[in-house]
Amino acid sequence: MALLSPRRVSAFATPFLAVALAVSAVVACGDGPGAKDPSTVGAPSADPSATASAAPSATVAPSATASATATATGTTKTDPPPAPLDIPKTKASAMLGDLKAAGLDPANLPPLAKLTPEQTRKVMSSFTKALGTDCKGCHNGPKFDSPTPNKEIAEKMWDRWVRTLTKDGQTLYCDSCHQGKKEFLGHPDHKALGGWMHENFVDGVGRRDGKTQDCNFCHGTPFAGEFLDSWKK
Repeated sequence: MALLSPRRVSAFATPFLAVALAVSAVVACGDGPGAKDPSTVGAPSADPSATASAAPSATVAPSATASATATATGTTKTDPPPAPLDIPKTKASAMLGDLKAAGLDPANLPPLAKLTPEQTRKVMSSFTKALGTDCKGCHNGPKFDSPTPNKEIAEKMWDRWVRTLTKDGQTLYCDSCHQGKKEFLGHPDHKALGGWMHENFVDGVGRRDGKTQDCNFCHGTPFAGEFLDSWKK
């Protein structure tokens, strides 16, 4: 094929260039198919997904119920108050007859280890009545002579409490505090429990030796909260 001269190329391309310029002008002026509204030219596109993202979602917006729950659980919720302190107050013993029946003077009791076998059996019977338990509460099976932690506690309670303390000048015995319950001092409000103990075990009792009663009488120095653990040994 023969090559075209520059003049002939120019003559050949000019009509097509004119047509392309005309089409561009029509599209820009909005007279052709697919033309844009002049009022929207240069405006951001109304993308449905963008619109949906910008609008607050009903599922995302906090509801009144959710807010109330968050407020209740985060700022205004309070723990229920502890159970009432229903521990009975320490009182003078009602079991003097049991001690006298064992041939003992309630105001001058000997050490537990000094009791005769007959006196020991009668005193043990008064223990079960005062603490609401049976022989197994202290003893390990039929071997009554075998040492157990609760036997150690009972012996120390006898020597340190029963033989040493009084209640308003009267005999203080196992029933004075336990009143039919082996364990009676458990309570979640330690402050209230401490107040009860001070009222009943410090201010509420006296000592036969005339000394001043205080917390260290049981808890020792330095103060040991769980002093019964050391009594079991």
